[in-house]
Amino acid sequence: MSQQENLTGSIAMSRRTATAAQAAPIQIRELAFNTNGHALEDGMVKRNINEIILCFSEKSTASIEATISKMKKDGKKNIYREEQTYTNRELGDLEPGLARFLVIGYALRTPHEDHENKAPEHRKQKGTGSEAPKTIIPWDKDEPPLLVVTEITPTQPDGVQLWVLLFPMNGISSPYKIGQLRVFYRYEFRDATSAIKDRAASWNRLVAAVSVRPGEVGGTLSKKQERFKKARDSSRIVMEPDQSFISEVLCLLGAFKKSQNPWHLQQLTKVLAEADEDLNLRPPPQNKGLRKFVEDEDFTIDDAGDVVEEVLELWPEVEDVTIENVMKLKQGIQEGAGTFLDYRFIRGFLAEGCYRLSIDGADAVVTNEMICGIIGMLRRTTPESTVSVSVDGNNLLFTTIRQKLQEARRAGEVFDRELQKLCGDATIFDTPNDALASISQSVDMDQLKLGFLGAVRHIVGALQEKTSGLDRMVAEIVEVLEQL
Repeated sequence: MSQQENLTGSIAMSRRTATAAQAAPIQIRELAFNTNGHALEDGMVKRNINEIILCFSEKSTASIEATISKMKKDGKKNIYREEQTYTNRELGDLEPGLARFLVIGYALRTPHEDHENKAPEHRKQKGTGSEAPKTIIPWDKDEPPLLVVTEITPTQPDGVQLWVLLFPMNGISSPYKIGQLRVFYRYEFRDATSAIKDRAASWNRLVAAVSVRPGEVGGTLSKKQERFKKARDSSRIVMEPDQSFISEVLCLLGAFKKSQNPWHLQQLTKVLAEADEDLNLRPPPQNKGLRKFVEDEDFTIDDAGDVVEEVLELWPEVEDVTIENVMKLKQGIQEGAGTFLDYRFIRGFLAEGCYRLSIDGADAVVTNEMICGIIGMLRRTTPESTVSVSVDGNNLLFTTIRQKLQEARRAGEVFDRELQKLCGDATIFDTPNDALASISQSVDMDQLKLGFLGAVRHIVGALQEKTSGLDRMVAEIVEVLEQL
């Protein structure tokens, strides 16, 4: 290859590199921009990205100007948050009445009408925030701009809600509704979107990618709350144990072979409809999105996007896998303590979960009970044991019936154990009426809880006593079948 060809190739490569660089310009860290291209000096530049602080959970949609005017008229002094750093309470443990908020930018104390129009130096077909304009609003250290935040939420809201912090009290501020045109976004929440009309939605998507955290309601719990949660997990539900799918199929087939009753085939059709032939497929561990979906608590919209792309590549036949559906399913997994998804179930889980959400439409709600139901259905496809194909007709039927009865016994035993863990097995009350009397005479919450749990334990004990006779009869039938 000649020197001229090498030079031509280098120039072409340089142009491609330059084009790629221009496609994703670096946002200026030291400046905050509004969507119209106006720039504000960032006086808190020595900070972390994606900062989360605590604020009062009660939010106000009242007019900011009217509220401030009234407060000044009433002689109130603590109107603005004067600190340019965060207080100990803002960075401390979550307390009752507080919620976690993501700091996304700033707002001027006195709005300028000019900022609601396009900045003079803004040019069409070019983004904003990557070049410093000639006119930059200075940061007033004596009267610093207001902090703008959005609340950390477990689900994707209809739109990103922006709040400005006012009226600090004991180190915590109150959120007040603010319009987007007044907000100067920090650099981590900006991109190179060129059209002003698209920039607002694009920048808010970057905000939502950080503020939406499935399974996290208002943020992490305090140490005291976490200890209480571990001591008594109120979200725990009692799950039906795993059952063998193949045993159920063989039982119905054996019964049909013996009786020729079409009812057994109808039931078999229903059972097969719940199965998926590829449920045992598992994604390779290098799939980052699917891996985080199964394992990671910190799951964001970007991770959901990775899941959508990986599913499209691995299992193109799986339909309705969208970012919104993936986020809803992840939230459902995290709602209940002890809910885990095995890698081998992820394809079937996404297929079934997204299918159900597509049927219910945009208003579909995912609960932990729904998640556990899907996982339980997937587990049924793994047999505990398989009947030999050489067994004759009668023995095949007896064997499959025996296996189903054994599973029913195990299901009852597991149910009893889980119910006992949930409700306890001892009470200080001799009868349910004694527990109810204690409830009516309660003087505080502790006594009320004690009486309520006492009544529940009596009811649970009565239910277990009622079913114990049935368990014994099933055990006797199993013993007889084992002798055949």
